Amino acid sequence: METTTLMLVDDNSKFLKVTSNFLESNEELRVIACFNSGMEAITKAQEVNPDIVLIDLVMPEMSGIEVIHQLRTILPEVGIIALSMHSADAYRTAALKAGADLFVAKTHVVLELLPAIQYLINKPSKEDLNVVPSKCILVVEDDPDLRRIYSKALLKKGYDVDLAATISEASALLQHKHYAVFICDIHIGEERGTQVLAEQKHRLEALGTQIVMASAHGEYRYQTEALGADFFLEKPFNLESLLTLIDRLIKKPKTASITPKYDDLSTEKKADLKESTKRAIKNLKSDTK
Repeated sequence: METTTLMLVDDNSKFLKVTSNFLESNEELRVIACFNSGMEAITKAQEVNPDIVLIDLVMPEMSGIEVIHQLRTILPEVGIIALSMHSADAYRTAALKAGADLFVAKTHVVLELLPAIQYLINKPSKEDLNVVPSKCILVVEDDPDLRRIYSKALLKKGYDVDLAATISEASALLQHKHYAVFICDIHIGEERGTQVLAEQKHRLEALGTQIVMASAHGEYRYQTEALGADFFLEKPFNLESLLTLIDRLIKKPKTASITPKYDDLSTEKKADLKESTKRAIKNLKSDTK
């Protein structure tokens, strides 16, 4: 069994210890280094040579944004997950612009960190991202009557439809096929559709898949949006409304995305990145005062 090596960078020693224990409870992961400062991490990065780096954005002396920017030059192929107690979009955007592959809010670590690491281990290639599943739809629904109704209506409209009755079936299909739209009921027997959303969201976002979650309980709307769903449908919904929504999603697909390496950027893009990084560092430092 191949082990994925991890390097953790955070000025909070307690967080480093708790997170290390949490990660190493998975036998496929091994934490090989923990650093309390960005400068130490940069100095030792080549020697440690991890597969993935987890780094806090807000640290004294040298911010995580600065460290990420330099790590991209030192270890161009390393996977980088930015972490922060601040979940605002500004932090996510700053981290991704600096060169991070993913951003995970510390408040969501238990739910999202392992799926994020798994995504980087099995990250789609540029060739994968060029495959556009223009009319492929995956429907996850444990009610056989609803599966039959949805399938019949979608096939009649000319869509390529796959059906899954369990979370394990859905996960297997998502690992081996690309979909333009992923429709998932939240209550799948004793399981929850939010589980597969949390596990697969980074892959789905990278591939440009539109995510539609459905439930008879409207309170799930905000939870699914926080997990990355694009739309929420409250049951019971009109079949025609579903078809109209899917037609609109297919006609305006999301763009598949993959974080570019710093060396692949144009001179103009590198200059823009440096300026945006400076602004992000200034904002992060002002937030810690």
